[in-house]
Amino acid sequence: MNQNKPVIFWHIPKCAGTSLRAMIAIDLMNRYGPITAPQTINTPTTNQNKFWEEYNKHGWISMKEYIDFDNLITHPYTEDNFKWGFLHIVNNELWKYWLYNVKDKSSNKCIEVHMNRAPSDKDMRVYDHSTSIVDDLCINKIYKDFSWITMLRNPTERLISEYMFINKLDLHASNLPIGSSHIYKFWGHLPSNMSIEDYANNPHTFNSQTKQLIGKGYLGEYEVTEKDVDSLIDTMEQLDVKVGIKEMFIDSIKYYNKSLGFNVDTYNIPHIRKNNHKPEVNNRIRKIFKDNNKWDYKLYDYYFKKLDSLKF
Repeated sequence: MNQNKPVIFWHIPKCAGTSLRAMIAIDLMNRYGPITAPQTINTPTTNQNKFWEEYNKHGWISMKEYIDFDNLITHPYTEDNFKWGFLHIVNNELWKYWLYNVKDKSSNKCIEVHMNRAPSDKDMRVYDHSTSIVDDLCINKIYKDFSWITMLRNPTERLISEYMFINKLDLHASNLPIGSSHIYKFWGHLPSNMSIEDYANNPHTFNSQTKQLIGKGYLGEYEVTEKDVDSLIDTMEQLDVKVGIKEMFIDSIKYYNKSLGFNVDTYNIPHIRKNNHKPEVNNRIRKIFKDNNKWDYKLYDYYFKKLDSLKF
């Protein structure tokens, strides 16, 4: 990489972030060798199937303790636990520990922040979806010490994809077994009989890309304003956030490669969450999505035009 700042990859759900995560990590492993902590990936490898087998086995960091999965013991995490090239930060406590307590970040090439997770499996049914992992980008001056990337998606298409994902895996409150996957915590408060029109009209889903980036959580009840999105765009420009667009995925990868010194392969894209069975959604429902997400559209349109103007 041609720059010394850690890259913060802000992974917004259903924006091809899982595929992008794999591509970045594989690029870093190809160049640096083992670059991921045991609590993220146990045995780094350039083989994608093995990569995801190990990732799914050892994928999530405990909120309170550093976990030694091989020996089934836990230790309080220390600064040494964070000296890896790729880290997946999964909650506020770990983020703040890395941000303020890890003084030497020179080994950290890419830090992924995603959905804020509950402390442990026993808390599956109690998930606070009203906060983001990262504080409001607009207020924390320390964020200038990092390079930032994220990926946005057409708001209507993203929400349709999310709705289908929830229903495909039956991720609803009435269906949550104790000890279930971490992902249940995220959408588990939604009723199981919610139609796609209900989902389009649910205030929790309104402008959720903007909501997450301004530190207001992802599915919380905060009502985004035009002032919020204007302030967000201004801050992202000041921080020089490299914003990709899911609908321009290859151009986005080329943008990251050129700007940040990545060497991500644009010819071998793993479609981790690809769904080939999405139903048609009529124009009336699409209009509801569009009307209810006008500030996400303003954010998306701004960065779509910016990326398109670069002409990769």
